[in-house]
Amino acid sequence: MKVEHKCPWALFVLLLAAMLLCAGCSGQPSAPPVEEDPQEVVVEPGHIPETPPAGQEGAAEDGSNASGEEEEVSPFVDKGESSTTEDLDANLKQIESYYFEQNIPYVDGHIYMQIWYKDGLMKVVTSVGGYGLSEYYYDYKEQTVINYAPGSGTPAMRLPFDPGNPDAPDNPKLQNYLECTASGFESIDRQTCMILDTVEGSKLWVSTATGFPLLVYYEVSLVVFWSVLYINIRMNTVKDEELLLDPSVEVVDYSGSQF
Repeated sequence: MKVEHKCPWALFVLLLAAMLLCAGCSGQPSAPPVEEDPQEVVVEPGHIPETPPAGQEGAAEDGSNASGEEEEVSPFVDKGESSTTEDLDANLKQIESYYFEQNIPYVDGHIYMQIWYKDGLMKVVTSVGGYGLSEYYYDYKEQTVINYAPGSGTPAMRLPFDPGNPDAPDNPKLQNYLECTASGFESIDRQTCMILDTVEGSKLWVSTATGFPLLVYYEVSLVVFWSVLYINIRMNTVKDEELLLDPSVEVVDYSGSQF
């Protein structure tokens, strides 16, 4: 005997009707539709984002967010093109430590530099064209520097160091913006920068967001001019161990020598 197959859609309609009937009898409201996440709002450099008043959704009276974690408050104030040299100086004072890299050009290539700074200590690592690795450990309080060439087989040397010497390394923390002359604003890496002419004769592009320079332009000779970017900048995250010489390295002390 031939058995006929009934339409499966009829059974599906009956099941769906029964489910809707049960949901109506339960007395529970249906779940609200899920809203799509709002699009990310990008705050352009030079503008201060508004903080929602205490008591609004997402902001607790104690400064914590909806998850109960305290939100990190930036120590910097960015006034954009309304900034003054005093504003830059105030932001610079909020920088307790920093790290940056530079590629400094010269006649036959470039010098690659990495610089760490924290609490009066500075570490500088240089290489010329990818070779000749050298390390320098500056102590601004003791006014000494340790020179070390890894892989050379020679001990490190501790020497006297004068922070005011023209050959001293670039240290943005020592820059006095109040002595500079402002000559306008430009944007670098989407950051508003005030252009400053320094008393030494160089030109700085200083971020109004942090008070840290992003570009330096200086004259090497009457016919040679160099522009050097500060790249891969980190601020207030440098750890003490990043500035220390390997304790296994032998150090010969010549710091008692005269300048």
